[in-house]
Amino acid sequence: MPIPLVLDVYDKIAQTLRHLSEHSTLLALASTCHAMHTTCLKELYHSISLLPRACDVPGTRGYSSDDDIPARYLQLRLRDAERLIAHAPHIAALVRALNVQCHASNFDDAGLLLLLAKFDALQAISLSTFYVPSAEIIWGTAPSVKPVRCFAQKWTDLPAPLAEALCGILRRPRVSTVEMQFFQDIPFDLFRACGRLTTLRLLYCGVADADASKDADDARVVSVRALEFGLGPKSIAPLLYSRNANGTPLLDTSALVSLAVHLDSEREELIEFLYNLRGIRHLFIDSRELSYASVPVLLSHVPPAVLQNLESLRLHLTWRTPTVEPAYAVCPTDICATLSGHAVLSYLELSITVQTAAHCGTLLADMSRLDALLADRVRFVALRRVAVCVYFDLHKAAMRGGSAVDRGRWLALRDTHFPRLLARPLLDLEVVVRV
Repeated sequence: MPIPLVLDVYDKIAQTLRHLSEHSTLLALASTCHAMHTTCLKELYHSISLLPRACDVPGTRGYSSDDDIPARYLQLRLRDAERLIAHAPHIAALVRALNVQCHASNFDDAGLLLLLAKFDALQAISLSTFYVPSAEIIWGTAPSVKPVRCFAQKWTDLPAPLAEALCGILRRPRVSTVEMQFFQDIPFDLFRACGRLTTLRLLYCGVADADASKDADDARVVSVRALEFGLGPKSIAPLLYSRNANGTPLLDTSALVSLAVHLDSEREELIEFLYNLRGIRHLFIDSRELSYASVPVLLSHVPPAVLQNLESLRLHLTWRTPTVEPAYAVCPTDICATLSGHAVLSYLELSITVQTAAHCGTLLADMSRLDALLADRVRFVALRRVAVCVYFDLHKAAMRGGSAVDRGRWLALRDTHFPRLLARPLLDLEVVVRV
């Protein structure tokens, strides 16, 4: 649908310019409209997601969920994408990021293979699978911290034509970003074949053990600048810790500057991995099991050389252990105190989830201490922004015996106390009440 505007207005503008002999202006207007049309097409089709052809079959409803597919992707069913490319072949050259939803219904789809070959300007590829009847069950966490039951597809079980087509995309020299979700037994050599791999995301995936006897060539190591993985370091241990025949690590972390980890409870494995990193600048930890009391402990075990070089730190920690005392449920002050004195830390983001009414008073007191701590500019020289997001999860609290009185306390806390902290220009505070 075009932007609402009477068509006569378009005609009037063009006719006025023509009658005034403003041919150059009319030509410039036409060029501007054409340039705007081209720019809009580039933005519209920059990132697309190919949904299965039979999107209404059982088990595929999740494909249209905002939790499964990032909002930046334009979602197209396979048949709609085929019609679009057939009508306007130049659209395929505008696609830079492609998300392929692997499903049993399109494993043997010849149309999908033909369509994949037409996207020859890709810079990023995302592969995900959400339902395979015979697969193992994995519990993952969507970006909205909503538990979602997902299924892991073994890479070795993909049909050979589809696997080869996907590998062909990974081998293209322009492809620099690779993302995989819910795949198991991913062969290590798959990442070596990538042309210019700089960003690798393995969300709830497992990497198959590498064959060290084949790894005599040091030039074939995997080197990335940004790494993200879920289910903890154990899930991709062959990628993180394997070495080739002469002892060289298969994953070169010397160029790594950004690390994002979605943990379950593998704190020790994360600390061990961080010991090998010295040039990391951005760290993101998302955990569903670690309590807030253990976060300062985790940070205290991270090598000082790593913490002192951090420019941004993001912590999304969902407290899910009812036995933890309220005093230890939320502790942003302790986290900030652990990081104080680091000269280059400029951005700190904390996500706090409150699920019981007993935590309200503790949270308020701790936020007041946080405000006083951030006022000490000597301890945080380079800090430019602190983002604290507090989630009052009323639905889960009600499931645990929360009452209407408890909900009133949450709402009063949000509407009465937290606005006082917003006067701090350094602190970006967001309070969300989920019903």
